[in-house]
Formats: sequence, C-alpha cells, structure tokens
Amino acid sequence: MRLQRGFSIIFIFLAALSLRTVWGQVPTPTPADPPPLPYAQITYSDGSTVIAPGAGGTFPLVGLQPAQPVKVTLELPTYYGDGVSD
Repeated sequence: MRLQRGFSIIFIFLAALSLRTVWGQVPTPTPADPPPLPYAQITYSDGSTVIAPGAGGTFPLVGLQPAQPVKVTLELPTYYGDGVSD
C-alpha cells in the first residue's frame, strides 16, 4: 500500500512538473502581437492595456470602474464593395 502511495505521489509530481513546463512555453499575447481582426484595445489611465478579440462580431466584457477614464481603439478589417476583406 505504501509503495502504491509513493508511486501516486511521484506521478502527481511529474504530471505537475510537465504541465508547468508546457504552460511556460505558451506565448502570452502582447499589444505588439495582436490577434486577428477585429479586436478592441482598451488602455487604462495607468498605461496598462487589455486586448479583447472580436470573434464573431462580439467582444468579451472588460472590467471598468465608474468614472474610470479609458481609451478604446477598435481595429476592424477593411471591407471592399465586393464583400471581400483584408
């Protein structure tokens, strides 16, 4: 029974270590690497920025405080008369 428990603890440790390694390799998006169009870039008064992708024409909610000044920049694809976009 103790041997099984020891193997279980080792397995959990190795699984956690491998997940940490995988998560460490996932790149985090930055304003220099924006998502595909359309997206909204929200800049707070302290200079921090949030990018909200607009998949399917809707944008996720972004938390704001009452009377908090923000700058919102929308990046939309260019549509031409024939219905083709960039």
